[in-house]
Amino acid sequence: MINEYQTQSELNPKLWTNEEFNPKLRLQLLKIAKAFYKFLGITAKIKDVTLTGSNANYNWTTHSDIDLHLIIDYKEVDENDTLVRELMQSKKSLWNNTYPIEFKNMNIELYAQNAVEPHTSTGVFSLLNNNWIQKPDPKIVSVDDNEISTKAKPYEFEIDNLDPYEDGLLYKIQNIKSRLKHLRQTGLETVGEYSIENLAFKSLRNSGHLEKLSDLEKDITLTQLTPTLDEQDFEGPFGQEHKYADYGGPWGTGHHHKTDFKKGPGKTPTKGIGSGMDAEEDKDADETGYKIVNKENFADGKNPGRKGLSQRVGIPKNATIAQLEKASKSKGEKGRLARWQLNMRRGKK
Repeated sequence: MINEYQTQSELNPKLWTNEEFNPKLRLQLLKIAKAFYKFLGITAKIKDVTLTGSNANYNWTTHSDIDLHLIIDYKEVDENDTLVRELMQSKKSLWNNTYPIEFKNMNIELYAQNAVEPHTSTGVFSLLNNNWIQKPDPKIVSVDDNEISTKAKPYEFEIDNLDPYEDGLLYKIQNIKSRLKHLRQTGLETVGEYSIENLAFKSLRNSGHLEKLSDLEKDITLTQLTPTLDEQDFEGPFGQEHKYADYGGPWGTGHHHKTDFKKGPGKTPTKGIGSGMDAEEDKDADETGYKIVNKENFADGKNPGRKGLSQRVGIPKNATIAQLEKASKSKGEKGRLARWQLNMRRGKK
């Protein structure tokens, strides 16, 4: 038991009236729960849909989450409880990131709970049966260690399973940080330091998960801001009108001095230098998706293959040796390309 403290004198009036749950909202939440169940892709029967947390208690604030739990028997999914729990955590994170549903500025968070888990919260309301499973005390609310762990564990799982090479990673990190900020704000507005939300936030900080999140964000930002010279036309810092190609690069004299290529004797404009060379290779590239960049062999005696493939599989342009060594441990195309680039850098045949 962590602490006890005085709380609100009534349940959240946005959800409750004289301890009776809003009937229309109840049906809408059950509809959301049904959609979440379908999203889980399982056949285990729903034993109950419960409302728990501060909105089923007297320690609510205007920013408290609406915590909906689908009660299922994990054994009906798989005999391995640990595997099912990780699956449910993963599905929870994916759902909440994909469908950030709110009701009157309160996030609606969903989770599939194992039926054999004990009710640690002092307030649990069955939305399916429209009655209290554990009715809270309006005078004193107790905070249990298990409640803190239950609040923190989904964030721990989500942070631990972030892929540093995944597209859209920065958005995911910012989304998690925003939710964590909201979580702590909710707790501090309730009773301060000893709220479940604030203690869960401190738990994540003490376990190193917040530092891990910040380090990932910093690495991505540094990678994005590191100057690179891509082999492609770019429009300059001031848009299409000031296109570098129009006036001889970034230090040109202005678009009034751009070179205009005139039409040749035929019906089409004169093509660029080297046009028409290796026409068969160009045709092969269009048909196969592979292009020979040049005919010289590299250090390992192979051609580089598809242009830009390294970046598409998550290897940064101009990656350091350390980054390539890390990526070389990956499976599939990413690992193969990283090992190939290491060999090329080190001059191995």
